[in-house]
Amino acid sequence: MAEVDRIGGSPARHRLDDASLGILLFVFGLSIGSLQGGISKLLATGLPLPLILWWRFLGLLAIVLPFAVLRYGFEAITPKRPWLHIVRALLLICSSVFFIRAVEGLPLADTIAIVFVYPFLITALAPLLLGERAGLASWIAVVSGFIGVLVVARPGFTDLGWPALMALLCGVCFAFALITTRRFLVTAPPTVTATWTAATGVLVFSLLVPFFWVTPDEGQLGLLLLLGALSAVSQIATITACSKCDMAVLAPFGYTEIVAATVTGFVMFGDLPDGVTFAGIAIIVASGLFIAFTKGARLPLLSRSRPPASH
Repeated sequence: MAEVDRIGGSPARHRLDDASLGILLFVFGLSIGSLQGGISKLLATGLPLPLILWWRFLGLLAIVLPFAVLRYGFEAITPKRPWLHIVRALLLICSSVFFIRAVEGLPLADTIAIVFVYPFLITALAPLLLGERAGLASWIAVVSGFIGVLVVARPGFTDLGWPALMALLCGVCFAFALITTRRFLVTAPPTVTATWTAATGVLVFSLLVPFFWVTPDEGQLGLLLLLGALSAVSQIATITACSKCDMAVLAPFGYTEIVAATVTGFVMFGDLPDGVTFAGIAIIVASGLFIAFTKGARLPLLSRSRPPASH
């Protein structure tokens, strides 16, 4: 009898297929996250941060809650370990707040370079917290990817002070949010996890919104609604990725977010990358492909097709 997948209830796929799908979903989710960052930057010129985040989580909740209830019923409201969902949500909320606080006192490039401590943390903690062995290939990919990030960001690291601590805390919170997702929430449907994240965010920022309320105009409202929709897509993609692939394998692919951020910055704000930036991007992409092939997680577009195994 075919093994049944714990998340979707469908027959489980081959391990390599799960890893490939997990990698693709992880990269896709992070790329959507970069687009969210660009939209948030546009909105931040006219709206306060608590209001932006409140709309973001409200839009996320409005999208994922109906799907969760229709698909899983009462389980969407009362999962087996609700406190773990709340912990994950709070980690993501803190990560967002720390990031904004960091860029208030640091250039964006310096902030990003410090935040990308999270693949190091995931790779280092995976054996202890997840029981997933991080081999030499994983460490090579993580270190080379981080070098690529430094090439892209070219941080100065002078007079950092408390903003650097905020950026570091952002990376730490994001790392533990991903570890929590992988360690405890892989058996929960992605829409249920996303629902609890959204509900927690709405509750937290609802306490702050009355003190920061500004009525958005039509253009801002449209961007806010788009932000919520993108948040839903990014959340579900990332959660599903964590359920299908070891974090030690996914961690190096976190560096692809800098590639997506570079593209987003160019398209939305006209920030044209120079030659050094493109060299850094090449290092990041190469490190991701390296870990994909050394771990045997062959990407569908790069692998040869083969006939299904007979049973």
